[in-house]
Amino acid sequence: QAENGVSNRVSALIDRRRRFAHERAKRFQFGRASAEADSTSAKAETEPGLNRLHSQYPIQRPLVRAPRASAIGANVTLLLSSHGRLVVYNVRLGRFLPLDQGNGIYYGMFPDINKNSVWVSQGRSVGAEPDLLNKFDLNADFNSGMTLSVEVASRYMHDVVLAPQSQSVFVADVTGTVHQLQYPSMKPFRRFPVFSRSEHINTLAVSSYGTVWVMLHNQLESKIVQLDPVSGRRM
Repeated sequence: QAENGVSNRVSALIDRRRRFAHERAKRFQFGRASAEADSTSAKAETEPGLNRLHSQYPIQRPLVRAPRASAIGANVTLLLSSHGRLVVYNVRLGRFLPLDQGNGIYYGMFPDINKNSVWVSQGRSVGAEPDLLNKFDLNADFNSGMTLSVEVASRYMHDVVLAPQSQSVFVADVTGTVHQLQYPSMKPFRRFPVFSRSEHINTLAVSSYGTVWVMLHNQLESKIVQLDPVSGRRM
């Protein structure tokens, strides 16, 4: 009798697991079908607008496609930087407006401490003209929203990050130097020429304890090192 009870419990457990697996498979198939439908709907909504924009502003595919408006809200606008173009992108409409192009490399950006504006780096690719940090007012029309442009003594600017705790801005110069600017004046403060051109400084990130993480592309394997702004040494 005891053996029959154990057998019945085992059988019930097996049946329960089978039902659970069956329900999970049904939910997965439904979710996949819904995702495919959403993808098709998003493509249908955005493709006509993208085609019209490509005819006006040719750009190499792939271009970011927008999700459905219901998934991201009524109206979302992004400021996007690239190697050759700075654009405002409306996610809901799937449209973008070029702010500037052909005048350098638009790479790093960070929000101003008051959150009403954003700073964008503009490198000149080792040219005769100085690199720039441009400030855009988020509450204004982007075409006329640039409120300030500051020259930076870098030769090939890439990333730029804000370190609010030290009231500093750090600028990556591909030629081998990290520049430290005073914030919010953007006046030069210190230079750290402790890298080489072949290491190719690319991306920066400020740590919670004051050092700066520096991503080096290198000619072969990339690596990440720390820079100590106090001693001026790489760690």
